[in-house]
Amino acid sequence: MAINDWNGDGKNDRTDDFIEYHIMNGSNDPEPGRGHKSGELGTIGIVLCAISGLVEQAMLYVLLGIDAENVPVIVMILLWFVFSFITTLLVMWLKGKR
Repeated sequence: MAINDWNGDGKNDRTDDFIEYHIMNGSNDPEPGRGHKSGELGTIGIVLCAISGLVEQAMLYVLLGIDAENVPVIVMILLWFVFSFITTLLVMWLKGKR
């Protein structure tokens, strides 16, 4: 049984045992494995990598002087995927360096 009434309901029950177990073991997450690990990107990070893939693709067209209207759609989609993937790998590599 728990030492304290951690949730303040006036009973020393299993809920208090659960809370005390996580306090004593240094865990703030009652469901381990559901948070972000050190190598993962959040949703915002993924969205920013996808947007940066589009920006990098536009920069490539400007640098090479390519008219985007003449590029087939499948090539645009593949380049967007490749640039976004490279950006994601770069961000994850930089995140791992910290």
